[in-house]
Amino acid sequence: MPSEDNMYIFAIDTSTKISSLGVFYGREPVITLYVDRGVVKGENLILLVDYLIGKAGITRQDLNGVVVGIGPGSFTGIRIALSIAKAMAYADNLLIKGVRTMDAIALELQGISSLVSPLLSATSGKYFTALYSVGDDLKCIEDVSLCNLDEWVQMLTQRYRDREIIFILDERRVEDAPILTSSSKLYGVIESKMFPKVEMLVKLFYRYMEKDDLDSPFTLLPMYYRPSAAEEKISK
Repeated sequence: MPSEDNMYIFAIDTSTKISSLGVFYGREPVITLYVDRGVVKGENLILLVDYLIGKAGITRQDLNGVVVGIGPGSFTGIRIALSIAKAMAYADNLLIKGVRTMDAIALELQGISSLVSPLLSATSGKYFTALYSVGDDLKCIEDVSLCNLDEWVQMLTQRYRDREIIFILDERRVEDAPILTSSSKLYGVIESKMFPKVEMLVKLFYRYMEKDDLDSPFTLLPMYYRPSAAEEKISK
């Protein structure tokens, strides 16, 4: 296995409204791109992948690994990125790691003493969320779930009564900010576009690589926390 310092890694996440892609040499970005997922359709994304690799001055054969966001988030988006990443890993014998959307978003606040709760908008007025300690290292202390905001806040105020919590709130749901700030004087809100940065995906890739905890393209699966609309319709 090559050392981190001379590895080329491709990072991709399309689980949210913003598609995130990039080529990295070690931990340093060579080229990155953030684009509205509605602008770049799934069938064109693989062309964009090849374009970015070419702009980085390398070929796919120069890549050593690929890291991909596996959700939660958009069903279609997760499937697209995961299919591309798994195909790349299989065809070019690349190392591969799937990273949870929430982990990458929370990692952006690493180093603060407060707990961190990303709130990614889901359907039916609910949120995908989790709770992290991000001081010295990223640690998930309340696992990713799909929940009602009032119930989530009530649970946090009971279990973490004396802890400061920073909520990363989807900017499309800013009207929910008062629910958070009125619950406790220890709570703060950061409004965000809510998408994983490729820099965070790559950081997590190397953390998992150091622990010898990478994935296989044959067994890597998306993280879904509810059935799709089609599955719900079939079950009725």
